Amino acid sequence: MDGLIIAAGSIGNYLKIAFISGPPVNHDSCERLQAYKEALEEDSITLDRTIIYQGDFSYNSYRSFIASMIADQNLPFDAIVSANDEMALGLMTALKIRGYSAPEDYAIIGFDDINECRIGQPELTTISKL
Repeated sequence: MDGLIIAAGSIGNYLKIAFISGPPVNHDSCERLQAYKEALEEDSITLDRTIIYQGDFSYNSYRSFIASMIADQNLPFDAIVSANDEMALGLMTALKIRGYSAPEDYAIIGFDDINECRIGQPELTTISKL
């Protein structure tokens, strides 16, 4: 998988892990979605397709995700894997505006290890592509 690994056992105590992918025709997006599915399977976590959302790798991908994922002020997940850091940062901002905070209310991880990951509070956990 081009150096991409989400290690089994690294998911921790999270059982409802949402995923926001990039475009379905993008190679990295497809690899990262597959790695997410494999990590869930290895940790014996049932894949819940209702918390998988397709984004577009942009910061503003969170808009539809938030609208479709959050109802009645309840998060249907306790962690989010984002196929890139920009989408993860957008989600963190949008959730913060709505009164949620990481890591107290949810965990989040992105991909690509962009510089902006180190600016926010808290810093975004990210996976760099090897």
